[in-house]
Amino acid sequence: MTTLIIIVITAALTASAAIAGAPTKTFFNPTYGGYPVDFCVYWSKACGKPAANRYCSGRSYEGAVKFTKSPRSPTKLQGTGQICQGPRCATFSSITCYVHGL
Repeated sequence: MTTLIIIVITAALTASAAIAGAPTKTFFNPTYGGYPVDFCVYWSKACGKPAANRYCSGRSYEGAVKFTKSPRSPTKLQGTGQICQGPRCATFSSITCYVHGL
């Protein structure tokens, strides 16, 4: 059991180190299809990290390491291409993507 715990901790630390040393790129006010990218992939689902990861993977990055939410309307959902309009809409003011292993 102790060996398993040590293996899990070592794997987590190795993954964190790989991400920390990987090249990153920050996209400010990211857009999707001419609109600010919505904070959610689908209506009120897969919000925050999943939406940021999807944005990054669409640009040949592994995923997102940091992002900042900002209220905004209109926005465009990546999962459906639908437009969100109104006071409940939000976007990212920035998304920092990383390339794993480079």
